[in-house]
Amino acid sequence: MQEHKKNTSNGIVLAVNYISVGLEINIMRYWEQLSLALAERGYQLIVATTTPLCSDILTTIPIPYHVIEFACLYPDFNASNYTTLFERKDVIDEVAGFYRCSDMVARRACLIIDSFYCELIKAIRPCAIFGWQSTEINSWALSHYANLFKIPFWYAERGLLRNTLMFDLKDHFSLSELGSSFALNKIYDTYHCNEDLYSQLQHKLIVGNQEGKYSSSPLLERNELRQKYSIPQDATVVVFFIHAIVGLFCSSSESQFSIIHGLDFDKINTYISDLCSYCNQHGIYIIFQNHPLNKNQYRGFTINKSRYVKVASDENIHSLLRGGDKFIFTVSNVQYEAIFYEKPMGFLSKTIISGKNCGYDINEYGDVDEFMDVLLASEDWKIRMSNLRKKISFIYENYLIKIDEESRVAEASRMADILAQYQRPVDDNLTQRIESFIHLWK
Repeated sequence: MQEHKKNTSNGIVLAVNYISVGLEINIMRYWEQLSLALAERGYQLIVATTTPLCSDILTTIPIPYHVIEFACLYPDFNASNYTTLFERKDVIDEVAGFYRCSDMVARRACLIIDSFYCELIKAIRPCAIFGWQSTEINSWALSHYANLFKIPFWYAERGLLRNTLMFDLKDHFSLSELGSSFALNKIYDTYHCNEDLYSQLQHKLIVGNQEGKYSSSPLLERNELRQKYSIPQDATVVVFFIHAIVGLFCSSSESQFSIIHGLDFDKINTYISDLCSYCNQHGIYIIFQNHPLNKNQYRGFTINKSRYVKVASDENIHSLLRGGDKFIFTVSNVQYEAIFYEKPMGFLSKTIISGKNCGYDINEYGDVDEFMDVLLASEDWKIRMSNLRKKISFIYENYLIKIDEESRVAEASRMADILAQYQRPVDDNLTQRIESFIHLWK
């Protein structure tokens, strides 16, 4: 454990971090600011991180990124003293399939990850916990023990827009507080779009931003993109942004997550096949952009390339947003930046912004052909676009945590005030418990 002395009399906050400094430095800077704000209130932040955070401010604990790493790192760990939360066959099957390992190795890895987080929480006795990404198996274990011990818990994740984070009590995607909170939904009903804010964000995200969340090819203008993929300049181009395959626990056959969001793998594959057929028959060009995190997945969607069907792997998302005429999404977060391009968009899955009279939702239509006919015509897009402006403005104002340089001090202070409600004074045995934990998991 990399440790720095702080005032910890009132309690310890545990946060999990998955994002490297190279990918998004402002996230580490936000953890630092939150650590300072908590210290002013007599609390300490400990960050369990899968990637090094070189900081003189943060106290960190290194943790594995992949489930299977737990079995590799602790081959001599005596698992017989623990009972795993992950006995379900569907979860074991998902882990074994993803990592191409035996059921025995998969089960042991799940058991060890379960034991690791149970012991970590018992050792530091946090007053509050931030897991990372609600569909990850690590977060599921943490949230289980937080609930068991009645510890306030939030799921952290990179925000829907650049330079933001989001912390949700429930989940992400359409299961987030934005969709499930009765209070937020009531507030939204009387909310009016902040047009000045929307215009500022539009300028910042389109003119002032030429990158996505991940490294990609250089930005291409509309004509350059079409030339690269042998598409006529006057042709209609649809861009489909494929989502990152959701976390192992939520993609299992028994999970309600895929059902609620319409993310059944075979169903999406059928949609993709039907889309390719439609575009080939009607002379519509479609570019499928895969998510960068899917490159090493053990299964992927089937896309049959043709004159009209193109596949991209690492294009700058803004090249595609500038070059496309219509967009299709499942749950890719690119959809939130796409709003500011004000081009018609359709949805094959349920998201926060795929509600009635917003984007075109395939569930409103009989099949892919009817869905595409409506999307391409976009006769009522002006009304739908107005509703999307309201939604994204509300989300930015009321839900997202801003982590850019001008905002993160105030945001961290606001969050620290909330966390300070959950006082859990540190006892004299903390050091001994941490030493025991390190000895067990060295």
